[in-house]
Amino acid sequence: MRREQPHADTSHLSSGRTRYARLRLISCCSTVLAHEASRLAVLEAKKGRDIGRYQQAVQRLQTIAPDDLEARLDEEWIDHTTKAVTSATERMELELKGYKNNLIKESIRVCLISFHCFTPSSLTPRPHSPSVPLTDPLLRLTDQTLTMCLLIECQ
Repeated sequence: MRREQPHADTSHLSSGRTRYARLRLISCCSTVLAHEASRLAVLEAKKGRDIGRYQQAVQRLQTIAPDDLEARLDEEWIDHTTKAVTSATERMELELKGYKNNLIKESIRVCLISFHCFTPSSLTPRPHSPSVPLTDPLLRLTDQTLTMCLLIECQ
């Protein structure tokens, strides 16, 4: 009686990074399923943007099956992915810098509005400017808050 070789049924595996991790574990632990799991891990790694993970998967497949077509690094994919990741990173860093600048400007604006109605020498309010609404609860200062701010500034 001839025994049939098992194959890796990956339909029940998760997707993305978890699927790659499980395929990698299968390729490391099972000698029978190592080739198929490594090949599927390479394909799964290629779906993402992690070049290091792809290179690890290809290296593992090269040790198991050096003749496999997927056991060669796809330099074109690596170059394309590197450019895409670099441009996305630069774009996000510029957005973050803009958000930081806007947040600083907004903080300064709110502080100026908050302190606009008070003189530092006395705690008496200046005449109210109609352009500064004091009805907003975030812009109203209590005497205690104002005193604390003045004490910190004077030290």
